[in-house]
Amino acid sequence: KTGLFTRGTFGASIDHRDFNIGGFVFSPPTRSFNAAVYLSEELRASEKLCIELAARYDRNNIDPKQVTQLANLDSVYSRRFNTFAVSLSGIYSFSKYLNSGVSISRSSRVPTIEELYSDGPHLAAYSYEIGNPALEPETALGTELFIYYKDETKYAMLTAFYNDINGYIIPRNTGRINVATLLPVYQTTGVNALLAGFEAQLELKLSKKFEFTSSLSYTCGQIKNTSTPLPQIPPMKGESGLNYNTGNFLFGVSSEYASSQQRLDDFEERTAGYIIFGAFGQYTLQSGKLTHSISLNAENLTNRIYRNHLSRIKSILPEPGFNLRLTYKLFLSS
Repeated sequence: KTGLFTRGTFGASIDHRDFNIGGFVFSPPTRSFNAAVYLSEELRASEKLCIELAARYDRNNIDPKQVTQLANLDSVYSRRFNTFAVSLSGIYSFSKYLNSGVSISRSSRVPTIEELYSDGPHLAAYSYEIGNPALEPETALGTELFIYYKDETKYAMLTAFYNDINGYIIPRNTGRINVATLLPVYQTTGVNALLAGFEAQLELKLSKKFEFTSSLSYTCGQIKNTSTPLPQIPPMKGESGLNYNTGNFLFGVSSEYASSQQRLDDFEERTAGYIIFGAFGQYTLQSGKLTHSISLNAENLTNRIYRNHLSRIKSILPEPGFNLRLTYKLFLSS
């Protein structure tokens, strides 16, 4: 604690990655090295106003072990990135329970090894992925507004955000099929983009044993120079649940729901809206130093066929149907 500064953190981090995927994927073996220094400070401007400041500087080296030409990439070469991020936020307390705030940030993200040099099938994602060695780091100017209320029985939060991103890195469906694997070809690219949306949460303690929770989120994304929708943007989605807790016994019912997604990039598929239901029960027993936990989870109770818009395999495989899972856990306390 120094003067106005009430809390602070500073430090450094180092990360090394040795990437060698092997198999029939033609991405070259690559080493990456990241070194960063960072600082975060909190200052109390008044009894009701708290201000937070943060900054980070990164140095990234990405070096393919074989500088070569791949089947779908003209050339593969080493990259060096120097990036920084800064943020400023303020939280104002209207009362003991009601708080509001705003956050402004300049953030950055360097491309990953896969985004730079991928050249091969990704079977789990049902795609043939091609990187882009010329990618530049993402840089974004973001603003977030939030307000929340919390007391002994209620918690409510509403957040809205707006991000203007240069060089937003995304894999896009090219509309082509790789003849050797018969998989759709995805090419990594950087586009200037706008992302905006909101998130809301609600928790209500209805009584000593009953609690209701709910959340809802929505994101809208578009490419700036064409005003076309960004790919892989989730539709409006939410979850709600009701829990009954007696201490040893916990029971709950839940629902997950989403609207249809019709804001689509080229070659992207529309997904329909859905609602699915689940239930769970858990019994906990303490016996000396042993804690026994038995739980039964039931998912997608109506066996609804639905598809996740963020899944690349949605065209050939929907999400899981009805599922029942029984779990026993044993904990030993010292």
